[in-house]
Amino acid sequence: MLKDIFISPQVFTEPTINQDSWKDIKHLLENILNSGYVIGLKRKRWIKETNSNISKLEPKIKDHLMALIKILKDRERIVDHPTAEIDFGNESDWLKLALQLHEKRCLHSIFSTHTQESMLSPECLEDMNISVEYGISGSQTFLLSSENIKKILTPFLSYAKKLTIIDPYFYIHKKESQESLRIIAKMLSERRGEKQPGSIVVNCRFTDRDRDEAFPIPKWQSIIENISKDSGQTIEINCWEQQSYSIRMHDRYLITNQSGLVSAAGTNVHDFQQSEWSIKDHRELQEILAQYKPNSSPFKLIHRLSTE
Repeated sequence: MLKDIFISPQVFTEPTINQDSWKDIKHLLENILNSGYVIGLKRKRWIKETNSNISKLEPKIKDHLMALIKILKDRERIVDHPTAEIDFGNESDWLKLALQLHEKRCLHSIFSTHTQESMLSPECLEDMNISVEYGISGSQTFLLSSENIKKILTPFLSYAKKLTIIDPYFYIHKKESQESLRIIAKMLSERRGEKQPGSIVVNCRFTDRDRDEAFPIPKWQSIIENISKDSGQTIEINCWEQQSYSIRMHDRYLITNQSGLVSAAGTNVHDFQQSEWSIKDHRELQEILAQYKPNSSPFKLIHRLSTE
């Protein structure tokens, strides 16, 4: 659902960027803001070279493109990736690494100054419906098998540092929730086999019935400590009680420091249940997360477990 796209820094130079092509590049970046990532490989180096190239363009073009690169950077949509140490001298050095990653990861697109092999030049955008090819693709329905969850979440979690799961029925003493959490913990920040440390926060619902039956809290603590040890991720679980029928904990979200997904039927592994998945508007993510902070939540925090 989220697209991995590489654009060489040299694309942002004349004559590749000109009066005819720059608006297509602008439209491409505007779509990536909502639907994917720019694979920077060496992120800081990519940003530095790209901004340097853009600064040499005429003022109107420069201002538009600089603004979009800044938003991508602020939203953490320009992502790093473990690479071998290399002296980046020209575009071929960048493309060599991009193609190596493409073999392992199957990037959605690679843009270079010239169309060749599996690479596209900005000229190709003239004949595309950019919104259809690179924009949000709308909701998609998948069976909630472990393989499908891996497929859906690989591009979503690989570049993230923090994940918040909001699911009223994500109870990890249940097999389907525990299996899902193990998959998610393994995939978070997994970049070509090089694990980066991250954190997972689960928000689930606590009800009066649960109070009577009692959550197996000691068992939950043991489970998250085991998953944390295996994955290297810190894990926190918050159990919230609804205070009003007018504000219900109902929708299911996965929200990272970069993006958000909605799953209509939840995130538990289930071989016989389908769920509709869609990308959540980035502008709404902070409002959703605020509902699960003690100082701004309409719910009451009953239990909190953590591996920290």
